[in-house]
Amino acid sequence: MSTSELKTMIEKYFDNELEKKYEPLLFAELSSNAEARNFFKEMNLLKHSIQQTEEEFPIDLEEKILYSVKLENDKKHSIPIIKNVPAMISYALTVIFLTMTIIFFTETKELKGNLKETINKVKEQEETIELLFNRYKEIEITSNKNNGG
Repeated sequence: MSTSELKTMIEKYFDNELEKKYEPLLFAELSSNAEARNFFKEMNLLKHSIQQTEEEFPIDLEEKILYSVKLENDKKHSIPIIKNVPAMISYALTVIFLTMTIIFFTETKELKGNLKETINKVKEQEETIELLFNRYKEIEITSNKNNGG
């Protein structure tokens, strides 16, 4: 059996996942493979050191953790803009300026349309006046010296 397969069996053994029928095979292979035996000793040492340092999990610690998580969730649901008044004011002013810009833009478009209409009317009137001037023949005005005299 290869060393990597033995290491996998050792890991399963310490995780209590190795079936009981394979345990004699594992120990037989450990007696002949020095590298796997050293790995087994390291894992055993690790397991015992963890068991020695393991303490009882305090119940109040769990409550504190859950309470802090709840507080964090509550903070995420609150509106952060309310806490920052200058930012809120600047946002409001931005909305007002954007609204005014849109209003002025539409008003300018309307005035531009009205100006074009007025220019067209003036051109039509100019053409009409020109036609009227060209329609009549030139009139000469002469004066008589004998009138009234």
